[in-house]
Amino acid sequence: MRIIFIDEVDSTNEEAKRRAYSGEIGPLWIGATSQTRGRGRRGRNWLSQDGNLFATGLYSLENGKDAANISFVAAIAVAKALENWVESDKIRLKWPNDVLIEGKKTSGILLESWVNNGLFQLAIGIGINIKNAPENIERPASCIANHLKPSAICPSPLELLEHLAAIFQDQLAILNRHGFGEVRKEWLKMAAGLGKPIIARTHDTEICGIFEFLGENGDLCLRDNENKLHQISAGDVFLL
Repeated sequence: MRIIFIDEVDSTNEEAKRRAYSGEIGPLWIGATSQTRGRGRRGRNWLSQDGNLFATGLYSLENGKDAANISFVAAIAVAKALENWVESDKIRLKWPNDVLIEGKKTSGILLESWVNNGLFQLAIGIGINIKNAPENIERPASCIANHLKPSAICPSPLELLEHLAAIFQDQLAILNRHGFGEVRKEWLKMAAGLGKPIIARTHDTEICGIFEFLGENGDLCLRDNENKLHQISAGDVFLL
C-alpha cells in the first residue's frame, strides 16, 4: 500500500480514476490539501475547507461482488481512526456511510467503480472534517477539533490519512477472510439510531419507522407503524 499527498486537485476520486486509466492498480491512497470540485453522494457538492482531509483509496478487485460492502469497511475504518483523537462513545455510524461525532456528521464516504482492462476498480473517496465544519447545511456537521480528548492534538491531514489507510487495510482483510458477516457485526456496534425511530428517504418515497437491523447484504431494515418491514438498499437516513 502506498500513500501520496498533493497540494490541490479537482477531486481525489477523479485523480484516482486518471491514475487507474494510466495503468495504476493500487492499493494506493491519494490525499490532498484542497479540492476544487469535491463531491459527495448523489452528486452533492462536498465543501472543501482548509485543514480537513480529502482522500481516495484506489483498489483493484477480482470482481465487483464485494464492492458495496466496502463502504461499510470504510466507515468502520474512519470511526476507528477517529478514536485516536475522540472518545469512542461519541462516534457513531449512520447508514449507509456517514460517520458522526455526538450526532453531527464529521465524515462522508463516496464509492465509485469502473471496469478497466478487465479489472474491476474502485475509488473509495473519504472526506473528514478535522479543523473546520460547514455551517447552514441540511444536517448539522462537526469536526475533530470540536471533540478532542483531553491533551490530544488535532492531527494533520497526512497524519490522519496514514492512520486511516492502515486501519482500512486491516478491516478489508477481515472482509476478505471472514466475509461481510464479521463486518456487519462490527458496524452494528457503532450504528446510530438502531432500535429507534428514523426516517429513510429514497428517490421516490419517505418511510418513518424503527431501524430494526442491518440486512445480510447491507440493506437498512425498517419497520413502519403498520408493522411492515422495509428493506432499503439506497437512500438517506434522518435520525429523530
